[in-house]
Amino acid sequence: MKKLSLSVPILAVYTLCFLLLGGVAAVVIVQPFAPESLKSAPESSEIAVTQREFSDEMPVQLKASFGAERHLVSSVAGRITSLELVQGKPIKSGSSPMAVEGQPLLALATEVPLWRDIKIGLQGPDVAALNRELNRLGYGSPKSSARATSQTIAAFARCYAKIGGGKIRGAVPIDRVIWLPKADMSVLTTQVSVGDYVNPQQQVAKLPPQVESIQLVSMPRLRLSGDRILTLGKAQVPLEEGGEITDKESVAKLVATSQLAASIVDPEHPNVSATLRLAKPVTISIVPPSSVVKTEDKACVVADGSPVPVKIVGSGQGQTFLVFPDGKAPKQVEIRPDRQASCG
Repeated sequence: MKKLSLSVPILAVYTLCFLLLGGVAAVVIVQPFAPESLKSAPESSEIAVTQREFSDEMPVQLKASFGAERHLVSSVAGRITSLELVQGKPIKSGSSPMAVEGQPLLALATEVPLWRDIKIGLQGPDVAALNRELNRLGYGSPKSSARATSQTIAAFARCYAKIGGGKIRGAVPIDRVIWLPKADMSVLTTQVSVGDYVNPQQQVAKLPPQVESIQLVSMPRLRLSGDRILTLGKAQVPLEEGGEITDKESVAKLVATSQLAASIVDPEHPNVSATLRLAKPVTISIVPPSSVVKTEDKACVVADGSPVPVKIVGSGQGQTFLVFPDGKAPKQVEIRPDRQASCG
C-alpha cells in the first residue's frame, strides 16, 4: 500500500487552523450569556407619590382658671358627734360627711341648693333638682317632675335611712341636708373637728373652686388651618378661638377627667398634658426629602419637568409630608430635582 505523506508547509497550515478553531470554541463556551430579563433596568429618576390621612396631632399643656372659693357648710346648729371629712378624700352625694348631736347630715348634689323644707305639692326648680338627684342615686323619685310627691318624700326617706338617719314623715327637712356643688368632690382642708360646736351656714370644709375656663399654657405653631379637637383622657372637646375653653359643657367634661381633677387639688402640679388635633383629618402626600426643593420662603417638587408648589407639614423616618395648595397631587415627582429650580 502507498503511504500518505504531508509536506511540512501543509502540516503547519492544518495545525494553525486547529488552534484557531479551538480558541473560538473556548471563547464561545466561556463567554457568559445574560438573558434580556436579567439585565439591569436603567435607574428611575422619578418616584410615586403616596398619600394618607393626617390629623396634625401635637402635645399641649392645659391650665385652669378658677372662680370663687367653695366650702361645705353646716345646715344645723349643734355639736359635731362624728366627722367623715378628711383632707384629700372625696365626699359623694348620698353619703354623710358629718353628724350633729347624733343626727347624720345627708350630702346631696343638686343643681339648685335646697333652701326650704320640701312638702308634698310644692313646686319649683329646687324640687326638680331634688327629684333628679334622688332618681340618679337610685331611690325612685320622679326624675322629670318639678313637683314634690309622696314618691319624692319616700325616696328621700330611703336615702336618709341608708346613712343611718331616723324616720322621715311628710317632708324633706332642710336641716338634714348639706349641699354639695358636685356629685363627687375632694376635701382640700377640714375646718372643724369632732366636739366642735357649729352654727347654720358655718364653713366646715374647703372644697375645690369652680373652674371657669381652661386654657392652653402656650399656643403651638399650627401647620394647617382648621378647627381643632382637644383630648384629655376620654374627654374630647372643641378648642375655641385663642386656645381657650369656656363652654360650660366642655369645661365640665374636662374637669370630670382624673387628670384635671387631680391638678385642681394639687397646687404643686397646676398644668395637665393633653393632645390637640384637627377636627377633620386632611390628606397629605409623602415623598422622600430629596424630592423637595426649598427656597427662602417657598417649597416645591418637580413633576413632568415643572415645579409644583407644596406646603411642608411634617417629616419623619426618611419621609417628608406635604400638602398641595390646589389639592391635586401629581402621581410622580422627580427624586433628585435640580436644586436651582425656581419654586415660583
